[in-house]
Amino acid sequence: MLSTVICILLLLFSSSNFAAAMGLEPQNVLLTFGDSLTQTWEEGSLNQRLAYSYCRKLDVINRGFGGYNTEWAIPILEQTLASTTSSSPEIKLMTIWFGANDACISPSPQHLSLSKFTSNLHKIITLVRTSSPSTSIVLITPPPISPDDRASAIYPRPLDRDPEVTKQYAEAVIAVAKETKLPVVDLWNGVVDAVEGGEKNVGSVMRDGLHLNKAGYKILYDLLIPVINENYPSLNFETMQNVWPGWAEIDPADPVVVPRSTSRTRDEL
Repeated sequence: MLSTVICILLLLFSSSNFAAAMGLEPQNVLLTFGDSLTQTWEEGSLNQRLAYSYCRKLDVINRGFGGYNTEWAIPILEQTLASTTSSSPEIKLMTIWFGANDACISPSPQHLSLSKFTSNLHKIITLVRTSSPSTSIVLITPPPISPDDRASAIYPRPLDRDPEVTKQYAEAVIAVAKETKLPVVDLWNGVVDAVEGGEKNVGSVMRDGLHLNKAGYKILYDLLIPVINENYPSLNFETMQNVWPGWAEIDPADPVVVPRSTSRTRDEL
């Protein structure tokens, strides 16, 4: 009985159902799609920084899946996009960040050939453009890896990644971005250029030779925001209006709060 009640509550309080039940118009969405580099909510991570910047403007939805490659992620994206309805929040912006696991060295089960990875990126982009044509997309390359730090982190397992191989997958993301006319964050070169000592010292912005630490995510964020602002100026968080008005705009004598994005009048709420 208790489990049934919990399931009902979870269904009710999912963002779109809760909004519908309360007669609210939910905020639109910034969807981050990727692997564990996307998944983490640690302090200073990509999602933490974006959620802070877009607070009251876009809801940041984390769809990062640790260990996944593009082949395993595609079915999730298909289901995610298929579940949207005309009353669902609109995905205004989407980051697509894969390659770190696809680039694993064979025989790792995470490994995908470079051609398969490239094909999957095209498929992901086509899925978004077909199912959510108004969604703005930004691609992100995998970062470089620090092989010595990675080897220490997974010892006694053998090293599962090679810097030069991962670089090829980063270059493939840039090539796909060019072919599909999408903006891209070149995180590989961004990290190498940002750290003192270049590629030999990229481990200084990683916690295990693969996953970024707070300093690494700052590099990514500082690269991503200008790309968004330049290519999608309407999604510049500094100039976007809050969906809901500030408290000083509310009439205490008639405190019915109307979201700025709504097409309904106060009498209809």
